[in-house]
Amino acid sequence: MKVALPPYLSSLGSWMRTHGLLIIALIIIACMSWYIYFLQVQVDELRRHVESAYDFSNHDSFDYRITNLEHISNSHGDRLKDLETDTWRLNGYVNRLNWRTMQLEWATPSVTVHGDIPKEEAMPNFNSNPGNVPWPSFPNNDIYIHPGDTPNQT
Repeated sequence: MKVALPPYLSSLGSWMRTHGLLIIALIIIACMSWYIYFLQVQVDELRRHVESAYDFSNHDSFDYRITNLEHISNSHGDRLKDLETDTWRLNGYVNRLNWRTMQLEWATPSVTVHGDIPKEEAMPNFNSNPGNVPWPSFPNNDIYIHPGDTPNQT
């Protein structure tokens, strides 16, 4: 038993049989176009992110951080050069003092220096803070002691 279709459905069925592959192809093309567009948006976002990492537009960029590290290392290098210069000067000064000490030892061989460590304190009653130093944060106190003045005690 065959069921008769209404006229609008029978015409739609015949149209679908003739144009069905075309519709499926158009749906596939639309989906692929949307997918390509989505991938292109992601590629553009990645390109923007990578380009922003290599310019000076913000403080998080790669070049900005590398330049800061370069400036810091240059300043440390300058300080190391100064320290090396000071070290060479001090070594020269110590060498001159050692040479002078050897000259004095040769000139006066009768003077001997004992290398023994003293067993008792040389200054047993030494007071490192006798209280005679003025305290500048108190009123009428001066950090300089003038001749003839007696310093104020706290």
